[in-house]
Amino acid sequence: EEKRDQIGRINPWSGITDRKNIWKSIILLGFLFVGFILTSIPGNPLDVALTALISVFFGLFLFKTDLKRYLREGVEWEMIIFAIALFILMGILTAAGALLPLTDILTGILGTDPTTGGLILVAVIIGASGLLIAGFLNSFSAALIFSYIYQALELGVATGVGLWIGFVLSGNIGGALTPLGSITILMSLEILNREGHRISFLKYVKKMLPLTLTCGVLGVLYSIGLIALGF
Repeated sequence: EEKRDQIGRINPWSGITDRKNIWKSIILLGFLFVGFILTSIPGNPLDVALTALISVFFGLFLFKTDLKRYLREGVEWEMIIFAIALFILMGILTAAGALLPLTDILTGILGTDPTTGGLILVAVIIGASGLLIAGFLNSFSAALIFSYIYQALELGVATGVGLWIGFVLSGNIGGALTPLGSITILMSLEILNREGHRISFLKYVKKMLPLTLTCGVLGVLYSIGLIALGF
Protein backbone atom coordinates (compact mmCIF):
# COMPACT_ATOMS: atom_id res chain seq x y z
CA GLU A 1 0.00 0.00 0.00
CA GLU A 2 2.83 2.37 0.85
CA LYS A 3 4.61 1.67 -2.44
CA ARG A 4 1.37 2.23 -4.30
CA ASP A 5 1.01 5.64 -2.66
CA GLN A 6 4.62 6.47 -3.53
CA ILE A 7 4.02 5.57 -7.16
CA GLY A 8 0.86 7.67 -7.15
CA ARG A 9 2.81 10.70 -5.97
CA ILE A 10 5.38 10.43 -8.75
CA ASN A 11 5.23 13.35 -11.16
CA PRO A 12 6.39 12.15 -14.60
CA TRP A 13 7.20 15.75 -15.57
CA SER A 14 9.59 16.28 -12.65
CA GLY A 15 12.60 14.82 -14.47
CA ILE A 16 12.02 16.80 -17.66
CA THR A 17 14.07 19.98 -17.78
CA ASP A 18 12.66 21.36 -21.03
CA ARG A 19 9.03 20.52 -21.79
CA LYS A 20 9.29 22.18 -25.18
CA ASN A 21 11.33 19.21 -26.37
CA ILE A 22 8.42 16.89 -25.55
CA TRP A 23 6.08 18.85 -27.76
CA LYS A 24 8.71 19.09 -30.47
CA SER A 25 9.07 15.31 -30.34
CA ILE A 26 5.30 14.85 -30.63
CA ILE A 27 5.21 17.20 -33.63
CA LEU A 28 8.08 15.33 -35.29
CA LEU A 29 6.49 11.91 -34.74
CA GLY A 30 3.15 13.23 -36.00
CA PHE A 31 4.86 14.63 -39.10
CA LEU A 32 6.52 11.26 -39.73
CA PHE A 33 3.27 9.34 -39.17
CA VAL A 34 1.28 11.54 -41.56
CA GLY A 35 4.08 11.29 -44.11
CA PHE A 36 4.01 7.49 -44.03
CA ILE A 37 0.23 7.53 -44.49
CA LEU A 38 0.57 9.83 -47.51
CA THR A 39 3.00 7.39 -49.17
CA SER A 40 0.14 4.90 -49.54
CA ILE A 41 -1.90 7.30 -51.69
CA PRO A 42 -1.70 6.34 -55.40
CA GLY A 43 0.20 8.86 -57.49
CA ASN A 44 1.98 10.40 -54.50
CA PRO A 45 5.62 11.07 -55.49
CA LEU A 46 6.77 10.55 -51.90
CA ASP A 47 8.04 7.13 -50.88
CA VAL A 48 8.91 5.77 -47.44
CA ALA A 49 12.64 6.50 -47.76
CA LEU A 50 12.13 10.10 -48.92
CA THR A 51 9.57 10.69 -46.18
CA ALA A 52 11.98 9.44 -43.53
CA LEU A 53 14.77 11.63 -44.94
CA ILE A 54 12.56 14.72 -44.95
CA SER A 55 11.57 13.94 -41.36
CA VAL A 56 15.24 13.77 -40.38
CA PHE A 57 15.93 17.26 -41.73
CA PHE A 58 12.75 18.54 -40.08
CA GLY A 59 13.95 17.05 -36.79
CA LEU A 60 17.37 18.67 -37.20
CA PHE A 61 15.61 22.01 -37.64
CA LEU A 62 13.37 21.51 -34.59
CA PHE A 63 16.26 20.58 -32.29
CA LYS A 64 18.90 22.86 -33.81
CA THR A 65 19.60 24.62 -30.47
CA ASP A 66 21.36 21.63 -28.85
CA LEU A 67 21.86 19.64 -32.01
CA LYS A 68 25.50 18.68 -31.41
CA ARG A 69 24.74 17.29 -27.95
CA TYR A 70 21.71 15.36 -29.17
CA LEU A 71 23.67 13.85 -32.05
CA ARG A 72 26.48 12.88 -29.70
CA GLU A 73 24.38 11.53 -26.83
CA GLY A 74 21.12 10.44 -28.44
CA VAL A 75 22.08 8.77 -31.70
CA GLU A 76 23.24 5.14 -31.55
CA TRP A 77 25.78 5.37 -34.35
CA GLU A 78 26.86 1.75 -33.91
CA MET A 79 23.29 0.59 -34.58
CA ILE A 80 23.09 2.76 -37.69
CA ILE A 81 26.33 1.28 -39.05
CA PHE A 82 25.04 -2.20 -38.20
CA ALA A 83 21.81 -1.60 -40.14
CA ILE A 84 23.64 -0.17 -43.16
CA ALA A 85 26.07 -3.09 -43.25
CA LEU A 86 23.19 -5.56 -42.95
CA PHE A 87 21.29 -4.05 -45.87
CA ILE A 88 24.43 -4.03 -48.02
CA LEU A 89 25.05 -7.68 -47.15
CA MET A 90 21.48 -8.68 -48.04
CA GLY A 91 21.68 -6.75 -51.30
CA ILE A 92 24.87 -8.60 -52.26
CA LEU A 93 23.38 -11.99 -51.36
CA THR A 94 20.22 -11.24 -53.32
CA ALA A 95 22.13 -10.08 -56.41
CA ALA A 96 24.35 -13.16 -56.18
CA GLY A 97 21.32 -15.46 -56.44
CA ALA A 98 21.33 -16.77 -52.88
CA LEU A 99 17.52 -16.70 -52.86
CA LEU A 100 17.06 -18.77 -56.01
CA PRO A 101 16.89 -22.20 -54.26
CA LEU A 102 14.09 -21.08 -51.93
CA THR A 103 12.28 -19.30 -54.76
CA ASP A 104 12.51 -22.41 -56.97
CA ILE A 105 11.14 -24.58 -54.16
CA LEU A 106 8.13 -22.32 -53.61
CA THR A 107 7.33 -21.87 -57.29
CA GLY A 108 7.76 -25.62 -57.84
CA ILE A 109 5.26 -26.41 -55.09
CA LEU A 110 2.71 -23.95 -56.43
CA GLY A 111 3.10 -24.82 -60.10
CA THR A 112 0.93 -23.13 -62.72
CA ASP A 113 -2.35 -24.00 -61.00
CA PRO A 114 -1.91 -23.56 -57.24
CA THR A 115 -4.01 -25.79 -55.00
CA THR A 116 -5.11 -25.12 -51.44
CA GLY A 117 -2.71 -27.81 -50.23
CA GLY A 118 0.16 -26.19 -52.12
CA LEU A 119 -0.64 -22.77 -50.70
CA ILE A 120 -0.77 -24.19 -47.17
CA LEU A 121 2.61 -25.89 -47.63
CA VAL A 122 4.11 -22.64 -48.92
CA ALA A 123 2.62 -20.80 -45.93
CA VAL A 124 4.32 -23.28 -43.59
CA ILE A 125 7.67 -22.87 -45.39
CA ILE A 126 7.36 -19.08 -45.35
CA GLY A 127 6.40 -19.12 -41.68
CA ALA A 128 9.30 -21.36 -40.65
CA SER A 129 11.95 -19.70 -42.81
CA GLY A 130 10.64 -16.22 -41.95
CA LEU A 131 11.15 -16.88 -38.24
CA LEU A 132 14.78 -17.86 -38.77
CA ILE A 133 15.59 -15.14 -41.29
CA ALA A 134 14.02 -12.39 -39.17
CA GLY A 135 15.58 -13.78 -36.00
CA PHE A 136 19.15 -13.97 -37.26
CA LEU A 137 19.23 -11.39 -40.07
CA ASN A 138 16.73 -8.80 -38.81
CA SER A 139 13.10 -8.34 -39.86
CA PHE A 140 14.19 -5.71 -42.41
CA SER A 141 16.26 -8.36 -44.14
CA ALA A 142 13.35 -10.78 -44.06
CA ALA A 143 11.16 -8.18 -45.76
CA LEU A 144 13.81 -7.58 -48.42
CA ILE A 145 14.28 -11.30 -49.05
CA PHE A 146 10.60 -12.14 -49.35
CA SER A 147 9.88 -9.11 -51.53
CA TYR A 148 12.12 -10.67 -54.19
CA ILE A 149 10.57 -14.11 -53.67
CA TYR A 150 7.03 -12.77 -54.01
CA GLN A 151 7.96 -11.11 -57.30
CA ALA A 152 8.61 -14.58 -58.72
CA LEU A 153 5.21 -15.96 -57.68
CA GLU A 154 2.03 -15.77 -59.71
CA LEU A 155 0.27 -12.43 -59.24
CA GLY A 156 -2.86 -13.92 -57.68
CA VAL A 157 -0.81 -16.05 -55.31
CA ALA A 158 1.63 -13.32 -54.32
CA THR A 159 -1.20 -10.96 -53.42
CA GLY A 160 -3.12 -13.59 -51.46
CA VAL A 161 -3.98 -12.34 -47.98
CA GLY A 162 -3.19 -15.66 -46.32
CA LEU A 163 0.42 -15.80 -47.53
CA TRP A 164 1.02 -12.12 -46.85
CA ILE A 165 -0.34 -12.42 -43.31
CA GLY A 166 1.85 -15.48 -42.75
CA PHE A 167 4.93 -13.57 -43.86
CA VAL A 168 4.05 -10.48 -41.81
CA LEU A 169 3.47 -12.51 -38.65
CA SER A 170 6.55 -14.70 -39.02
CA GLY A 171 8.73 -11.71 -39.86
CA ASN A 172 7.60 -9.69 -36.87
CA ILE A 173 7.47 -12.57 -34.40
CA GLY A 174 10.80 -13.95 -35.61
CA GLY A 175 12.42 -10.60 -34.94
CA ALA A 176 12.17 -11.37 -31.23
CA LEU A 177 14.00 -14.71 -31.52
CA THR A 178 17.52 -13.30 -31.10
CA PRO A 179 19.00 -9.88 -30.31
CA LEU A 180 19.98 -9.60 -33.97
CA GLY A 181 16.34 -9.67 -35.04
CA SER A 182 15.49 -6.16 -33.93
CA ILE A 183 17.30 -2.87 -33.55
CA THR A 184 15.09 -2.20 -30.52
CA ILE A 185 16.31 -5.36 -28.79
CA LEU A 186 19.94 -4.61 -29.62
CA MET A 187 19.67 -1.10 -28.23
CA SER A 188 17.85 -2.31 -25.10
CA LEU A 189 20.49 -4.95 -24.37
CA GLU A 190 23.25 -2.44 -25.05
CA ILE A 191 21.75 -0.06 -22.50
CA LEU A 192 21.23 -2.86 -19.94
CA ASN A 193 24.82 -4.07 -20.36
CA ARG A 194 26.06 -0.50 -20.08
CA GLU A 195 24.21 -0.16 -16.76
CA GLY A 196 25.69 -3.39 -15.41
CA HIS A 197 22.72 -5.71 -16.04
CA ARG A 198 24.39 -8.10 -18.45
CA ILE A 199 22.25 -10.34 -20.64
CA SER A 200 24.21 -12.57 -23.00
CA PHE A 201 23.10 -13.60 -26.49
CA LEU A 202 22.41 -17.20 -25.43
CA LYS A 203 20.61 -16.15 -22.25
CA TYR A 204 18.26 -13.97 -24.27
CA VAL A 205 17.58 -16.73 -26.83
CA LYS A 206 16.95 -19.27 -24.07
CA LYS A 207 14.30 -17.05 -22.50
CA MET A 208 12.63 -16.02 -25.76
CA LEU A 209 12.74 -19.29 -27.73
CA PRO A 210 9.62 -20.96 -26.23
CA LEU A 211 7.49 -17.82 -26.54
CA THR A 212 8.70 -17.03 -30.06
CA LEU A 213 8.09 -20.56 -31.34
CA THR A 214 4.63 -20.67 -29.77
CA CYS A 215 3.63 -17.35 -31.33
CA GLY A 216 5.19 -18.43 -34.63
CA VAL A 217 3.12 -21.62 -34.73
CA LEU A 218 -0.03 -19.63 -33.95
CA GLY A 219 0.83 -17.21 -36.75
CA VAL A 220 1.26 -20.05 -39.27
CA LEU A 221 -2.02 -21.64 -38.15
CA TYR A 222 -3.79 -18.31 -38.62
CA SER A 223 -2.30 -17.99 -42.11
CA ILE A 224 -3.40 -21.54 -42.95
CA GLY A 225 -6.90 -20.75 -41.70
CA LEU A 226 -7.14 -17.73 -44.00
CA ILE A 227 -5.96 -19.79 -46.98
CA ALA A 228 -8.44 -22.58 -46.19
CA LEU A 229 -11.23 -19.98 -46.12
CA GLY A 230 -10.20 -18.74 -49.56
CA PHE A 231 -8.44 -15.51 -48.64
